Amino acid sequence: MTPRRHAPKVVLIGAGRVGFHLGQALFGQKINITQVFSRQLEKATFLAQKISAVGINDLTQVAPDADLYILAVKDDAIETVGRQIAEICAPEGLVVHTSGATPGAVLAGYFRHFGVFYPLQTFSMEKTPDFTQIPICVDANSPENLDFLQSLAQKLSPLFYHISDAQRAWLHVAAVFVNNFSNFMYFIGEKILDEENMTLE
Repeated sequence: MTPRRHAPKVVLIGAGRVGFHLGQALFGQKINITQVFSRQLEKATFLAQKISAVGINDLTQVAPDADLYILAVKDDAIETVGRQIAEICAPEGLVVHTSGATPGAVLAGYFRHFGVFYPLQTFSMEKTPDFTQIPICVDANSPENLDFLQSLAQKLSPLFYHISDAQRAWLHVAAVFVNNFSNFMYFIGEKILDEENMTLE
């Protein structure tokens, strides 16, 4: 671990729901996010302006000297994006993704330091989440990198856990089931009340 990791420079790749809220939460804890990437420059700039960063829409512009690269992108884009930035990132840079369903090992072929930083939450652009209530699951390819990710998670939430790839996959399935089942029950309840000319409001 380089000394800079005590005050890490972070590049956030992805300005969708996860990246949008995670970026602001990290910024709120005085974490220095230098760049925000999105293929849509307007989205990158919108988030970047909120967290004193620079918005970019070209992966070749990614800073080569960051301490941490967070891939907050769709599951099927993680490996592709990782491959694209592999030649740019600092050799000592730690690269993590935020997916619950994708193993951290998907990054193993491209980086010396890699891991997972997974907030167990369904995010929406309309609602600001309370990160102190969100479990954050972390994993990494070395004890040193794991310690760093745990210390970062602790800044956001008291609910941080070391979860392996296998455990995280099952946790993700359970979370999806609970969330969707709850929505389905809400739909059924609303339908029943509607048939009786009542509402949930």
